[in-house]
Amino acid sequence: MKFNKKASMQLSINMIVILIIAVVILGLALGFVKGMFRNVEKTFIGEAGSEPDAPGATPGEPITMSRAGQIIASPGEELTVNWGFFCNLDADCTASLSDVTTEIVCTPAIFSSVTSTSRTIESGFADQIVSMMTVEKTQAETTALCTIEKFDNKKDFTVKIMK
Repeated sequence: MKFNKKASMQLSINMIVILIIAVVILGLALGFVKGMFRNVEKTFIGEAGSEPDAPGATPGEPITMSRAGQIIASPGEELTVNWGFFCNLDADCTASLSDVTTEIVCTPAIFSSVTSTSRTIESGFADQIVSMMTVEKTQAETTALCTIEKFDNKKDFTVKIMK
């Protein structure tokens, strides 16, 4: 059986071209994904940078927040809050906020989403996380009583929605 050397050479060149195109497309896709994550990180860190630190959490006050008293917001606004948590459990605690139905509960419900950084806090120690809470865009003017619950501890705060 004889091979056509010219056809083999053409197949090899086509394979090399296909590989080069595939590598270029993969590089562009990775660059795009990396850029998207960098933009999200810059937004999150930029918002957090303007928010003061929460007072240090202690066994007597295991949950603290950077905004003392009442938080004032408008519909659709993203609120950045720094939280201090003290881990009073027998094991290490994972501090993060992501659930508007169990971790941060407001009456009436005013937040459409909550995201935060995540930290593992050793038992007997405190640390801070940054959260971004988005107020519902259609929220009417109201004052909501909210409770944050983490590590068997609760803290109440109020959010006043003004248009």
